[in-house]
Amino acid sequence: MFRRTLALLLALGFAANAWADGRQDLRTAFSRNLALKAFKATMFDLTSKQAMSTVEFQAPDRYRMTMAGQPPSVVIGDTMYMTRNGKTMKMAMPKGTFGKFRNEDAMAELEKGLVVESLGPGMVGAVPARRYRFTSTTDKQASTSVAWVGTSSGLVLQVETSGKNADRPFAMRVSYSDFNSPAIRIDAPK
Repeated sequence: MFRRTLALLLALGFAANAWADGRQDLRTAFSRNLALKAFKATMFDLTSKQAMSTVEFQAPDRYRMTMAGQPPSVVIGDTMYMTRNGKTMKMAMPKGTFGKFRNEDAMAELEKGLVVESLGPGMVGAVPARRYRFTSTTDKQASTSVAWVGTSSGLVLQVETSGKNADRPFAMRVSYSDFNSPAIRIDAPK
């Protein structure tokens, strides 16, 4: 009886350490992504197998968002430029609309109620990665995600998320690429 109890306590202790390490590993990877000077993120609907949108980022505060079948919109600081019917509109956005997602405080807020589990090795294309499952339990409608973190880069390469939105199921993938690429230059439309 004593041996079983000791074995159970040891197993629980190692499980807690694995959970804590997985959570810290994932946080470190997302922090590395936040520190990037440029990247591209492509969102796919896993149900339809269609690309939904692409977001390019150039530090410190420039985004180019392209929705399938639409001209790109550009955000620089708190200003959005949208082109519709050949005309570009310049619109002020509430201060910090996009910037609030690119800081450690926002990450700490998102971590609340997050359960993280290390899933071991995986691949993104030909790139070796470590996989982590994280479940958000703070929302009314919980979601589950799996992140692939490159073993050599330590960057988040891909995240697949599934759950429900307004009681409708969804499944999507965000693939990250072009890390710190000098080819990503985002300027205001002329």
